[in-house]
This record gives sequence, structure tokens and C-alpha cells, in this order.
Amino acid sequence: MIPHHLILNAFEKSAVGFLVADEAGRITYANSAFSRIAGIPFSALRDSSVHSALIQLRESRNLSSEKWDPVSKFLQSKNESEPIKVLLEFRSGEHDRSYQFSVSPLWENGEFGGHFVEIQECTTEKLLKEGLRQAQKMEAVGRLSMGIAHDFNNLLTGINGNLAIFEMEARSQKQKITGWENFHFATKAGQRAGELVKQLLGFSRSECTDLDSFCANDVVSEVRGIMKASLPANIELENTLCDSLWHIMGDSNMISQVLINMATNARDALKKSGGLISFHTDNQTVSETEAGKTASAKSGDFVRITVQDNGEGMPPEVKAKIFEPFFTTKEKGKGTGLGLATSVELIRQHGGWVTVESEKGIGTKFEIYLPRGPEKQKQKSVPEFQPAVVRENESPSETILVVDDEEAVRNVAVVILRKMGYQVIPAEDGVHALEIFEEKGSEIDLVLLDLSMPRMSGQETFLQLRERFDFVPVLICSGMLLDVTAFEKETGGCPDGFVQKPYQIQGLTSIIRETIDRVSAESGNTAPVKIG
Repeated sequence: MIPHHLILNAFEKSAVGFLVADEAGRITYANSAFSRIAGIPFSALRDSSVHSALIQLRESRNLSSEKWDPVSKFLQSKNESEPIKVLLEFRSGEHDRSYQFSVSPLWENGEFGGHFVEIQECTTEKLLKEGLRQAQKMEAVGRLSMGIAHDFNNLLTGINGNLAIFEMEARSQKQKITGWENFHFATKAGQRAGELVKQLLGFSRSECTDLDSFCANDVVSEVRGIMKASLPANIELENTLCDSLWHIMGDSNMISQVLINMATNARDALKKSGGLISFHTDNQTVSETEAGKTASAKSGDFVRITVQDNGEGMPPEVKAKIFEPFFTTKEKGKGTGLGLATSVELIRQHGGWVTVESEKGIGTKFEIYLPRGPEKQKQKSVPEFQPAVVRENESPSETILVVDDEEAVRNVAVVILRKMGYQVIPAEDGVHALEIFEEKGSEIDLVLLDLSMPRMSGQETFLQLRERFDFVPVLICSGMLLDVTAFEKETGGCPDGFVQKPYQIQGLTSIIRETIDRVSAESGNTAPVKIG
């Protein structure tokens, strides 16, 4: 049997606060952890009652009666058999902390013998649970966003594409059209909708695919230049950059998008009064203890980018929701509520996290933490080729197979490419495309392939094309962002390029021309062509 003094010694060294009271409510034992957590001097616990001690706890930690009244009633009752548990949240030192508080009745031979009080910090566990809930919520919204974005992109491809075709025909025939201004309004609205869908896709994207080692100072300086051109005279920009900043492994365009989102929010907060937006970079080594204080944080070496303004600041109820998708405080038509939600998701994809501090009337500070990467920049592998020489008065002679199950999207691509001088064969799905290849494979110079199709998916179609007709270049044309790593793992190969829906005519025809010329150069066939 363990000696009594060893048990008491173990209780005394425990980080969990313990208090024992007899049947009359007198405290018979309390350890120093209880005194420290409760904020009650140890001497005040001696010869005191459990009721008195818990009242002092309530007062010293400013606890609400809503949570405390059930505890008081429990202590007055001597008929309870199960413990009562309450989650307490109060400030301890410089940080807000959470504690699991419980009171258990003590019974011996059917007789009430007193109460056992236990208080244990659970801040880290609470943060982890909140982080998990948030991650699950974001994942669910991300999946929904991806589905909406895909369908919406197909619709926009049909709308924007037909508007572009109408404009091409009108200009080629030099028609004078009434309501031309309204046409441009419609085109602009379609482009704006396309940008919104890109934000949705960026929010739902699960990983980065264009990774490189870079210095965040370069990105911050670039963003400062971009923002400076759009700021009113009463808003100043300031950079404080670390000279020996570690490199980051990631997508510099994504980080630039995040900083522009945050700087734009800061600009909006300063529009009326003016003020200062500052960028700051430094190196941070985060310990296990420090990481445990913030949801999603990790220990290790990180580059920290701070975006701060001295604007209006945010009240706590707004601050609690700013990273939620579709939440915005801007007036109708001025914001989508996706900027910060997307930003947090992009940083998470890089293995980092974002914190925010804000106080009404003082300003707002965002801190972005990104894992330290290798210092040496990775050289991207870009195929070298010389585009075919362009001859005057010559049109494209190539044949393109357009594979898409959406009739409106397929027709837009067919009409645009035919107007540019290409021969075009439409296919309504992967099965149809393979049937066409069996008959006319030698005539086809490029395949424009959708990913989401019935009967046979784009991935399966690509796999079949690579196995049976590996001579033909394939461009993936999709309303989804292409995850190159996952695509290559699933199909065993990479496409020759990617076209994002809804596409612009110039972008579509440019990548088609570039791909045909490159593949032609690599195969040794450099017959010159001209874009019509």
C-alpha cells in the first residue's frame, strides 16, 4: 500500500488543482495548483469552507452567474451521485485560458462524506477541437464551393463565349449596333463572375501545385508597388523588411494574392480617415508551448509577414467571423466575403496559419506564418522550343478534337476555333472521342479535353489516349483547378497544358497555338503556320 504522505506529495506536484471538503463543507485538503488556478492565496484556503472558496474563485475570475449557479445548487444538495462539470474561461496572466471544473460528491457506506473539487486547464484541447470543427466546416464549404464553381464555370463559358463570338462577328462585318454599351456591361459582368468563381476555386483548392523557393520580401515589395498605385493620398504605405529573411517553399502568386486581400481590407478601413498600412517581415522560431496557444499553429522555423493598419479596428463579434466564407461587413455589391476565407485556406495549404489582433478605434494586425524552406531556388523545368515561323496569308491547317459533354461549352469552343481557321471535330464525351480517333486519329493534331463527363471521365479518356494514340497532344480544359500531382498519379502522365474555364478567346487560341508549335518542334516537324 502506498504511504499516505507519498499520495499527498503526488497531489501537491500535480498541475491539476484539487480540493477536498468534508460533509460539513470544511476544506480538509487543497493543493497549490488549486490556489494558483483559482487565484486564491493558499493561506485563505485553510480553515475555510468549500462554499467560501468557490465564491472567492467566482469573484477573482469574474465568472458569470449563468455558469456558476448550477455549481452552487449542486453544493447545497447532498443527494447527488454524479459529478457536475462546467467549462470555465477566464484570463490568467497575459492569455485567455479554458479550464474543466468539476465537483464530485463523496460517499462512504451510503453516507454523504463531502465533496471533491477538481480544476484542470484544457486550453490546448479546446483549441484543437475548435480547429478541427473549423477545418471540417471549411472542408464541407470547400466541397460545396468546388461543385458550384464547376457548374457555374460551364455556364459562364457558354455566356462569355457567345458574347465574344457576337463581338467577333459584329466587328468583322463592321456593323453599327445600337446598345453597344449594354453589350460591354454584359461582358464586364461575365468577367466579374469569372473572377468570383476563381476565388471559390482558390478557397476549395486542397493543395499548391506550383511550388518554388522564394523570399517573401520580394513578394511584399511587389504588393507594395501594386497597392501604392491604387491608394488615395491620405493613406501611407510602409515596409520594414528583414535583411536575412529565410526563404519559403510555396506559390509566390498565392502569397501575393493573400497580401493584396489583406492590404485591400486595410485600405477600405482607412478610406475615410486616412492612415498607415505597414508590411513587416521577420524570422520566428515557434516553440511547442507557443504553438499550443494558437489553433492550427505548429512548432518550428517560420517566416512571419505582418500586415497592419491604424484604422477603425473591429469589435470582437466581427473579429470572430472574419475568416468565415461569405462573411463581409462591406456594403452590398462591394465585397464577396471570400477574400479572407480564401487567404486563410491558401496559407493553410502552405503549412502555415494566420492570426489577427484588432481593437475598435486602434486598428488591425494580421500575422501570417509560413514554414521555412530551402534557400536555394528550385529551377522550373520548362520545355524549350521555337514557335513555327509565321507566313503571311496562311491560316492554320490543324484539326482539333473538342471533347465536352456540355453542349453550350462545346459549341462555343467549336465556333471560336473555326473562326480562327482551325478544322474542328466535336465529341460529346470520352467514349465518342475514342470512336472518332479510331476512324480519324491520324488527322487530329490536338485534343481539347474536359475532365468531368458521364460514361467516361476526362482522366480515363486521357489514359486511353496516351495508351493508344500517344502522338497527339492533349490540353485539359476544365472549370476545376487541375491538381497536377493527383492527375499524374491517377493517369500515369501529364497533359500538355491546361485551359481554365471560363476562357478568353485570346488565351484559348494562344495556348493551342503554343502547344501545337512546341510538340511539332519536339517531333522535328517545323512546318510554318499563321494564326488566322
